[in-house]
Amino acid sequence: MTDTISQVQATFEPLEDRIQLNITTQSHQVFSAWITRRYLKLLIPALQGKHPLTKKALLSDEAMRIMTLQENGKDARSANFETFKVDENAEYPLGKKPIILAKIAFKALNTDAPMMELNPEQGAGLAIPYNTYVLKLMLNVLEQALQLAAWDLEQDESLALPIQLSLH
Repeated sequence: MTDTISQVQATFEPLEDRIQLNITTQSHQVFSAWITRRYLKLLIPALQGKHPLTKKALLSDEAMRIMTLQENGKDARSANFETFKVDENAEYPLGKKPIILAKIAFKALNTDAPMMELNPEQGAGLAIPYNTYVLKLMLNVLEQALQLAAWDLEQDESLALPIQLSLH
């Protein structure tokens, strides 16, 4: 996904026992993916700026400073999560059925355009900007869905829940 994100939604689906993540872009592309409990345990640290396994900072202090300056005052907490709408002429580059996310990869870290890839076991996934605005937005929508999931992730101290973005 190389287009600008316009909407992000995460909803808990009890029958699937998964969180469905939906992202639309300004060019009316829709990306849909399932997030399992196991995957969320990897994703939360990544969204907090840490390596999913080692928990070490992913970006240098200088890259964090630049990324924060580029944010231009956007506030992810003020985003409207209730009005997720899909254009009737929307395109679905990954198909209409959600993919099941299994891997996380990072590209161009410590540059002016770092990216995080959310990928299935095989095939294409989502590439999203790795910046403070998008990270905060993702954390906020996932926190809302997680409240309904009752996955008891609060017991896992490594996740530092309730979810908080620990970027400078």
